[in-house]
Amino acid sequence: MGWDVCAIRYAHHALRRSRIYHRYSTHGLPDASVELTFYFWVARRGNEVVVIDTGFRPDWFTTAGDETTWVVPPVEALALVGVDPATVGTVVLSHLHFDHMGNVDLFPHADVVVQRDEYAFWTGPDTTSPPVRSMTDPAALAALERIDAEDRLQLVDGDLTLAPGLELRRLPGHSPGQQGVLIDDRVLLASDAAHFYDEFEQQLLFGTFTDLPAMLASYRAMASWAADGITVVPGHDPDVMTRFPPVDPARPDLAVWLHRA
Repeated sequence: MGWDVCAIRYAHHALRRSRIYHRYSTHGLPDASVELTFYFWVARRGNEVVVIDTGFRPDWFTTAGDETTWVVPPVEALALVGVDPATVGTVVLSHLHFDHMGNVDLFPHADVVVQRDEYAFWTGPDTTSPPVRSMTDPAALAALERIDAEDRLQLVDGDLTLAPGLELRRLPGHSPGQQGVLIDDRVLLASDAAHFYDEFEQQLLFGTFTDLPAMLASYRAMASWAADGITVVPGHDPDVMTRFPPVDPARPDLAVWLHRA
């Protein structure tokens, strides 16, 4: 039995391409507005439910003073697609930036899977400067420490098969332990290993990274997989909502099916 996987769109924010990409002017491309779309993902197989990333907390951008438009807060979005957080058995965090782990404490019974070096970096001494610290969520990190104390934090090293048809793929660079999730050898949830399609297709360097050569290697890996027929789904591209069918035709703005078993 395979997995049904959907992408859930919970917020969006307009930015300029020159702000998103590293040294964008060197490409000789015109600047333009682009929507940074915020997603998380749900994989279901029978009674098994795996949530990949958990979005940012509802008060995050209010606190930060940013202008971001909500579609629906993540916990409400889960209810709209029929998922009770109390029934989720596994949460995979692709990395520990604020918009991917902000509601991790809402899953009281789930094991939480993170790459070991990702957790070590964000709980270590190299994140004390304000620009670095602003990329994570201290409240969510504290929640992860509580989850660890409850023996529910699973730290992994590199590629791993979590369950048949559900595989972690290490894709570092944007963050030290950035990982994607490969579903049924058909669909790769890239998360922030590639925010946009043209990022990995054209190797346009995203502006936030911890290891540039590693990020380039991850782009090349994803481009190779795409050439081999794997559907690579970037983590913030608004086109995801138009390339795949809606979960609920009455709410085409909320969620789309990326894969049906």
